[in-house]
Amino acid sequence: MTTGKYISKTGEILTVELIEDKKYGLLIRPDTSDKAMILDSMKRDYGTLNCANARVLDLGGNVGGFILKASVDGAAVIRSYEPEPFNFNVMELNAGIVGKRYPNVEIQLVEAAVSDVEGTFNLQVRNGENSPCSASLTAKASKAFTSIPVQVKAIADVYAEFKPTIIKMDIEGAEYQVLTVPIPESVTDIVMELHGFSKSNNQQMLATFERFSTDPKWKVINKKEVVVFSALSLMLVHFQRV
Repeated sequence: MTTGKYISKTGEILTVELIEDKKYGLLIRPDTSDKAMILDSMKRDYGTLNCANARVLDLGGNVGGFILKASVDGAAVIRSYEPEPFNFNVMELNAGIVGKRYPNVEIQLVEAAVSDVEGTFNLQVRNGENSPCSASLTAKASKAFTSIPVQVKAIADVYAEFKPTIIKMDIEGAEYQVLTVPIPESVTDIVMELHGFSKSNNQQMLATFERFSTDPKWKVINKKEVVVFSALSLMLVHFQRV
């Protein structure tokens, strides 16, 4: 029996038997958002992004759905960063499954978060298996979260060492720190989730979109907006270098 863990709504660490997703053949934790996350990666969110022959930097790997998408596309190398330890454990298993299907794709896994600085910081993991924001470096500590210390890599060092050509970024608010560091000239496409968890984040979200969309070096290929309680709370944007 292959098992995985997650943090319950009451803050308990639960162990469950992993099951196989019938559509994509990856392992998921039952009654969690794992299946939806994989579907988002394969169908809903990244349809305009082609990773063929690319060096793909996957920031916020979750349980490995985007690793499968990039491998199906024919990526050359995928490096996936995921700091939440229980997500990482499932991602590691799924990367093994994907690697057997696509042996020509090199898959690298890093159990760490990314930001503008390196160090050890508390990751706020939302209690409950179906949360819209599972883990964030920028969320405020509260009873709704469990704090887990995690390693954080400086994104400038990651860029310099890995030399990505495509970046996928879904890091639950930490994108604003990461985006203070210049994107390497080697990058042709970047798909990023911009989060608006608060009024200040909403301002950052809109300002960041405007910064990229008005930059002559980039063009908008696709944009998806999510509205919660009549307010724009998330933008998923695919920018391509001109």
